[in-house]
Amino acid sequence: MKPKLIASLLVICAIAQAVVLVGRGDSDGNSIARSQFLLGDTLLRLDGVAVDGSEDVLAIPTEAGAATVVYAFSSECAHCADVAPDWASHFGKESGDGIRRVAITRDRPDVAASYAERFGWDVRIVSMPDLAATDRRSFFVSRTPWLHVFDRHGILRFQGHGRALDRADAIAASLAHPPDQPDNTTPRIGGS
Repeated sequence: MKPKLIASLLVICAIAQAVVLVGRGDSDGNSIARSQFLLGDTLLRLDGVAVDGSEDVLAIPTEAGAATVVYAFSSECAHCADVAPDWASHFGKESGDGIRRVAITRDRPDVAASYAERFGWDVRIVSMPDLAATDRRSFFVSRTPWLHVFDRHGILRFQGHGRALDRADAIAASLAHPPDQPDNTTPRIGGS
């Protein structure tokens, strides 16, 4: 009888957990899972403010065939401070490698600029302090330090912890198509 009791409790717990997850939703009644971006999802743009206070719209798809690595950080995140020096070396890499690098944050532009200066970052920063939590794009600044890699079409191909720099770079390099290289990612119809 004891195994049946344990099995029954496990089933009840699983059902309760499913009810809680389904019950979590935004103001439109959408499931919490819809607020996340999964590999294969497309992001067209991130709207924010540049460190100089001007409006900044980051279009994720690129005509030049560049892959985009988005580095999400927060000045209040202790783990971000741990990876910030390593990120600085990535921000200094040649832009001719077909990889575009951009940092994003919920910090105010002045705070973001100060943080970048503290670690010697030379990178475009898009600050999104007014991004509503209900906006699906807030997912990209909800975890820090975090890396997101997009192909030239704006399709999310990788996301991982801020320490996964080598992996993110390898994936971005495999997706990048500098202007002097052919784009072999275009889907073909028909045979091989």
